Amino acid sequence: MYEEVRKLDPGGVSSREFTYQNIPHRAYQVAGVYSVMSADGHHLLTMFGFEVYAGIDAYLRYTVPHQKSS
Repeated sequence: MYEEVRKLDPGGVSSREFTYQNIPHRAYQVAGVYSVMSADGHHLLTMFGFEVYAGIDAYLRYTVPHQKSS
């Protein structure tokens, strides 16, 4: 599929080739475990009657127990 898109839009493909690899990441410090949490909802399954929410602890970089709501 990549080759087909490259044939159809070579300028667009070449302009996007290295943009994902050159994203600068800043270092940040967190006071401790569970001091900063990031959460996100995944609504792709809403049409089937439930949503999935998950979170990550910014200090440990591990996922915290997630929850499903119906």
